[in-house]
Amino acid sequence: MALLSTQDLHAQTTIIDSLKSLLQKQTTDSARVDILVQLGKNYDNVDTSKARGYLRQVEEIAKKSGSEEFAAMGDELAGVLYTRYDQKKAMDYYVSAINIFLKQPQTRRIKRHVASLRNNLGVIHYLNSDLAGALDYFMSVVKFYEENDSLNFNLGYGYGNICTVYSELMKFENALVYSKKGLLFANKVNNQSLIMVANLAYANMLIKMQKYGEFMPYLERSKAIADELKNTYYIFLFYSNLGEYYYNIKDYRNSLASYQKAMAEAQLMASQGLIGTTLFTIGTCYVYLADFPSARRYLNNALKNAKDNSNISLEQTVYDAMSEMEEREGHYKEALSYRNKFIAIKDSLYSESNIKRIEFLDAQYQSEKKEKEILQLQKDKLAQAFSLRQKSTLNYVLVGSVVVLLLLSFLAYRNLRNRRQLAMQREEIHRQRIIELEKDRQLVAVDSLLKGQEDERSRLAKDLHDGLGGLLSGVKFSLSNMKDNLIVTPDNMTVFERSLDMIDTAIKELRRVAHNMMPEMLTKFGLDEAVKEYCLSMNATNLVKVKYQSFGMTERIEASSEIIIYRIIQELLNNVLKHSAATDVLVQVIREQNRLSVLVEDNGKGFDADLLKESKGSGWMSIRSRVDYLKGQIDIQSLAGKGTSVTIEFTV
Repeated sequence: MALLSTQDLHAQTTIIDSLKSLLQKQTTDSARVDILVQLGKNYDNVDTSKARGYLRQVEEIAKKSGSEEFAAMGDELAGVLYTRYDQKKAMDYYVSAINIFLKQPQTRRIKRHVASLRNNLGVIHYLNSDLAGALDYFMSVVKFYEENDSLNFNLGYGYGNICTVYSELMKFENALVYSKKGLLFANKVNNQSLIMVANLAYANMLIKMQKYGEFMPYLERSKAIADELKNTYYIFLFYSNLGEYYYNIKDYRNSLASYQKAMAEAQLMASQGLIGTTLFTIGTCYVYLADFPSARRYLNNALKNAKDNSNISLEQTVYDAMSEMEEREGHYKEALSYRNKFIAIKDSLYSESNIKRIEFLDAQYQSEKKEKEILQLQKDKLAQAFSLRQKSTLNYVLVGSVVVLLLLSFLAYRNLRNRRQLAMQREEIHRQRIIELEKDRQLVAVDSLLKGQEDERSRLAKDLHDGLGGLLSGVKFSLSNMKDNLIVTPDNMTVFERSLDMIDTAIKELRRVAHNMMPEMLTKFGLDEAVKEYCLSMNATNLVKVKYQSFGMTERIEASSEIIIYRIIQELLNNVLKHSAATDVLVQVIREQNRLSVLVEDNGKGFDADLLKESKGSGWMSIRSRVDYLKGQIDIQSLAGKGTSVTIEFTV
C-alpha cells in the first residue's frame, strides 16, 4: 500500500548488484539506458551522488544518439531524484517526459512509460495534499494496466496507491474495496512480495474500520512472508499494526509489548523516522498505564529525535501527549505550557502548508501551460505539413487537362463551402463550450467558497477549544488550587466563588460556540444525529418548541453534502427564531433512495414569499447559494398569520 515503497537494504543491494552485472553484458544503447535508469532509481535512497552519476550517463547517451526517447527516460529519472527535494522541478521533468513520449509511435513500451510517469505525477499531488488530483492519476494508471497489461506487477501497487488515498480521505469503505482488489491480484500473480504488502494493507483497513474479528489472519499471513523474505520493514509494520489494534481496544499492555517489538525492528533498520514515531507510541501507552516516569522518559526521547531530525509534525504530537500526561498528574502549569507549544507549532505548520500549497498550484499551472504550448506547436506543424502537401498536389494537377482543372475548381468550391459550414459549427461549439466553462467556473467558485467557510469554521472551532479553552481551564485550576491557601473574609470568599462560577460559564459558552461552528456529532455520526442534537439544543432555550422527524437516514451521504444541508437547516431555524415569532416548529428529513427531502415548518406570523425574489439578506442568500450548489429545488409557502413552510429536495 506504499506510495513511495521502502525496501529492505539487503534486498535493495542485491537488486543493484544484479543490475550492475547485467549492465556489463549489454551492447545496445537501448538496453544500457533501461538498466542505467533502473540503477539510478534504486540508488536514490542509498547514494544520491551515484544516482546522479547514472543520470548523467543516460543524458550523454541521449545527446550522442539524438534519441528523444532516451532524453525522455533521462527526464523521468531526474524527476524521481527530485521528488523528495524539489517537487516543482520533479513535476517539470515528468511533464517534459510525457510530452516527448506522446510524440513517439504509441507502442506498448511507450504506453508503459507514460503510465509510470502518470503514477509519479500522482505521487507529487499526494505529497502536496492534493488528494483528488492524486486519485485521478492513480485511477488512470490502474485503468491502463487493467485494459492493456493486466498481469503487470505495477497494477498491484496501483491498487495500493488508491487504497492509501481513500484512507487519507477517511473513506475506509472505498479503501477496503481497493485493498481487496490488490489482495486478489497478488494471489493471482503469486508474487510473495505483493502478497505480503496486500495482506498488510487489507488488515490495516480492517483495523481502521474496527472490524477486529477479521483482520488477524491477513496480518499473520503478511508476517509469515516477511519472516521468510527477511524483510525488516514489513516485520516492523506487522508489530505496529498489532500495537494499533490493541491501542484501539484500550489493551495498553499488549499494545506496549507490540510497539516495543516494532522498536527493535526500527533500530535494526536505523531509521530515525520510524524510531521517533515508535518512541512516541510507547510513551503514549505508558501515559494510559499511569506509569508517568516511563512515559516521560520515552516522550522526552521522542522529542529529542524529532528536534534532531527536524520532524516538526512529530514534535507537535509529542507536545500534545506531554500536555495530557502532565494534566493527568495534576501538573496544570506544565500541561498549559506544553499545550501552548503544541498550538504554536500547529499554527506554524498551517502557514507552511498554505505556502507549500500555493507554490505547488503555481508549478502545476506552469506545467500545464507548457504542455498546452507543446501541443499547439504540434498542431501548427501538422497544419503546415498539410498545407505543403496541398500545394504539391495542386502543382501536379495544373499540368493536367482543362477538364481536370474544371473538376478541381468545382471541388475547391465545394471544399470552401464545407469549410465555411465547419467554421460556423466550430464557432457554435466554441460558444457553447465558453458557456459551459463559465458555469463550471461559477460552480468551482461556489465550491471553493463553501469549502473555505467550513475549513475556517473548523479551524476556528479547534483554535477556540484547544487555545482559549485550555487557557481558561488552566486559569480555573490555578484559582481552585489557590482557594484553600488564601485567608480571605467571607465577603471576599463570596466574590471569589462567583468569579470561579463566571469562568465555568465562560468555558461552557466557549464550548457551545465551538460546537455550533463545527458540530462533533456531524463529523462523527452524520446529518441525522447532528440535526436531532441541534433541535434538542433549541428546545433547551425554551424560546420555541422544535419537533424533529426523520426517515430513511440509516446510511450516511457524502460528507461535504452533509455539511451544506446541515448549514441550510441551521440557517432556516435561525430565521424562525429571528423573524417568525413562532411557538412550534416541525423539522423533517426524509430520504427515499437517491432523493433527500428537507421540511422546516412553523406556526409563526408568516410573510409575503414573493419578497424573497428581491431579498439581499445574507441569511437568505446563503441558503439560496447552498441549495443551488447541490442542484436542489426549494419551495416556500407562507401566508400572513398562518406560518411558513419551506421544502427543499436534493438528489444525493
